[in-house]
Amino acid sequence: MILKNFRYSVLKYRPSLFLQEELNVGLLFHFIEDEKTTFIFPNKLQRVKSFYPKADLHLIKAYLKSFEKQANKIDKASIAIEFDKSFLSNFLLEDSGNLYFSDIQEGRYTSVKQTIDYYQEAYFHVYESVKLRTRKDEAYLKSRFSNFLNEFEASKQLFRKDFEVKGKTVSTKFDFAWQNGSTNLVKLISFDFLDSESIKAKSFRWQGELNEIAKEAFTKDNRLDLLLVKPQTPNLFKQYDKAVKRLEGIDAQKEIIEDENLSNYLTNAVQNAKAFPNHLQNG
Repeated sequence: MILKNFRYSVLKYRPSLFLQEELNVGLLFHFIEDEKTTFIFPNKLQRVKSFYPKADLHLIKAYLKSFEKQANKIDKASIAIEFDKSFLSNFLLEDSGNLYFSDIQEGRYTSVKQTIDYYQEAYFHVYESVKLRTRKDEAYLKSRFSNFLNEFEASKQLFRKDFEVKGKTVSTKFDFAWQNGSTNLVKLISFDFLDSESIKAKSFRWQGELNEIAKEAFTKDNRLDLLLVKPQTPNLFKQYDKAVKRLEGIDAQKEIIEDENLSNYLTNAVQNAKAFPNHLQNG
């Protein structure tokens, strides 16, 4: 059995560079000995919509179709290509800013078809089984928080939204802040994803930023209240537990509250919230 070499890169959709959340939406292959170039993508894109309700599926599908056509043109032309970063950069359209190719990876193969079928199943099988669902994101948490406060008009005035804390090199905007002898800084973080890498990346991001702002700007009178949403997919609970452990490692006074305990947290907050001292200004 002769093993031949191939290279491939994963096309990723990233709606927000800041949040570092992304999904695999395509695969570009170059089978070196056969001089064959192929681009594949999932037939259904509802998984993207379940993550990012504002995603334009028609636009994304149009990009994927154009990449497929580009690959087919190269393949039919039977021209030798250098499958490198420069090639990937030229392959992308100028206005496809939310899409990017991963670092190039290498593999061995005997059959082009079997290899493509294997990667199609490995990367995109989740797209076939996903039904449109409501993702519990930060907007979901913020709506629950705000709706609860709206029921307590007097106490509502004791909560500040978008409370910014500034350090020497970093500043962080907290979704809410309230006083009860200390300043409770509320950060809403949703881990309701469909893949473990997004959970991992997001936990590292917030672990780093919150550790840095705590080091630079926190006093003994500041406390972190981290309100979390866990993934709805059970096989991601293990990765979620790891994410929680990372957040537990933040060097600050803190409390971690999961979605199912949000009502208890809010009840306690409304009952104990006090007016902010005059010297504490937002931002």
